[in-house]
Amino acid sequence: MVRVGNIFTLRRGNATEISERNNSYGDESVRLISATGYNNGGDKFVVPKDDETIYENVLAIGNNGSVGLGKAFYHPYKFIATSDVTIMLPRDKHQLTINQGLYMKTAIEKQKRQFAYGFKLSNKRLANLWINVPTLSDTDNINWEQMNIKINEIFKNIPVINQSNHDNLNSGFSLNEREWRKFSISSIFGTPMSGKDYPQYLRVHGELPFIGSSSKNNGIVDSIAPNQFTPNKIVQDVISVNRNGSVGCSFYHPYKAYFSGDTRYLKLPKKNKYVALFLTTVISQQKSQFGYGFKLGTKRLSSMLINLPVNKEGLPDWKFMEDYIKSLPYGDLV
Repeated sequence: MVRVGNIFTLRRGNATEISERNNSYGDESVRLISATGYNNGGDKFVVPKDDETIYENVLAIGNNGSVGLGKAFYHPYKFIATSDVTIMLPRDKHQLTINQGLYMKTAIEKQKRQFAYGFKLSNKRLANLWINVPTLSDTDNINWEQMNIKINEIFKNIPVINQSNHDNLNSGFSLNEREWRKFSISSIFGTPMSGKDYPQYLRVHGELPFIGSSSKNNGIVDSIAPNQFTPNKIVQDVISVNRNGSVGCSFYHPYKAYFSGDTRYLKLPKKNKYVALFLTTVISQQKSQFGYGFKLGTKRLSSMLINLPVNKEGLPDWKFMEDYIKSLPYGDLV
């Protein structure tokens, strides 16, 4: 175990006015990193101002935010960062490899449960944080090569992703040539079920997905280990809809997961993953109706209308939905 401050020099980012800056993809553009838990720390590219420090090939960690707090990322490219991000520079001037960056990211992030709203990750607290990394003998000198070896071993066990045989849409499945009708959510799924709040300070870190009101990562915002105090909101093979946050975003969960109070979940009318993916899309298409101050509670969700293709009897055409998803590029890999 080694203290972070013994390994890294810590600096806060100094990028400003991030909400006012537009994406720029020119030769002078760099990535803008903020305290988010997604997209490796940021999804915007900007031209740095003269007084903004540019970093490259270093680690950075979010020191603020409900999602980004304690999330660490390795950045092999040039970037600038906001003051909600702490940049971590190896004290021994070591040039990180990708493997070493990924190893360090994981070791640091394992400690993020120590921090939460009201107990932010200041540079002093980060410097005093203990992390488990390989060292040379009984010193604090890092064994960088051991990290390379460990990550290479992990890579060997990662399954190879199959290649899709679908290059284009199947012309036999046209959405425009179908008859569509409006159905209420309750008429298709029955009454939506409510998730339940489970404060972060009560959670134990584990492997069970925790579904919150995010628009990314299939709604997963945390992972927990259930215990006798965990509310009975662990289900699988359902569709979630965000009540709060990214209101109206919908995801399919074939795996067991815990559903927070900011979500509602729907039991599938037909247990079929292709149909489920079709339904999450048509539900998400209605999200523009909702937003801050107009949440998607159980009553509103029950009466919300969605468009579905129908058969000759005027009923939802589940077979068409399945076949359509299968026909899409990469549909054969679902």
